[in-house]
Parts: sequence; C-alpha cells; structure tokens
Amino acid sequence: MDLSSIVIDCDIDTIYHFMSNVQKINLWSMGIEWDIETNDTIIQGFSNYDESKSYLKLVKNYTIKKIDYWIGKERNDLSPRIYVRITPTSDQNKNKLMMVSFRTDDMDDERWNHLKELHQKELLKIKELLSECRK
Repeated sequence: MDLSSIVIDCDIDTIYHFMSNVQKINLWSMGIEWDIETNDTIIQGFSNYDESKSYLKLVKNYTIKKIDYWIGKERNDLSPRIYVRITPTSDQNKNKLMMVSFRTDDMDDERWNHLKELHQKELLKIKELLSECRK
C-alpha cells in the first residue's frame, strides 16, 4: 500500500466533484489513457507504461468524500485498487487530498515504484488544475 497526499487551496466539494468526474480523469491520470467517450459505467483504458488494457469503475461516497477507483484487467473482475479521500484541514480554505493505492500480487518492484512516483505527480497535477478554484 502507498499513501500520498497534498493540500489544495480549494473547497472540499469542488475537489470531490473534480475527482469523481470520470470525464476529467484524463486531465490528471498519467498512468492510463482512458476512453471517456462512452456512457458506460465501466470505462476501458490502455497503460502508458506497457500498453496493457485495464478497466475502471468509480464508486463514490459523497458523505465521507471518498472515491474508490475499481480497476482490473477484465471488465467483470475489478477490485478497489486506488481510493482518494478529501478531508478538511485546520485552515477553512484548504483541504487535503489523499490517494491510497494497493499493489497487486503480480506487480514487480519496478512497476510498483513507477506507479508510486506517478501518484505523486498526479497529485501535483490535480493541485495545478484546481489552482483557479479560489480565485
């Protein structure tokens, strides 16, 4: 498991709605290019690392500001591989975005380390994309 987090100067609902909008995922997802041109609840994508195919479904919980990203190699065999949670900080105008990722049994060290680095970059990209939020 890997945990990454970042503080974003943006209201909690804006961050939550941005992260739970599958139409925005290609703005910040660096590991997989997703086919968001579908109305399906499960989308297909291809890895930028090894071009392998993956599927994604979002499971959202607005009450606790948590989004599970269920991912798998088969459309009917998805598991909760990544989740994000948005929590308030002591500063009313800033909120923490946490990303937790789980390593699969078949993931070698090189792939896992690459994925962890990508998540750090993705959080920075998300913060950049939301930088206009408070202006």
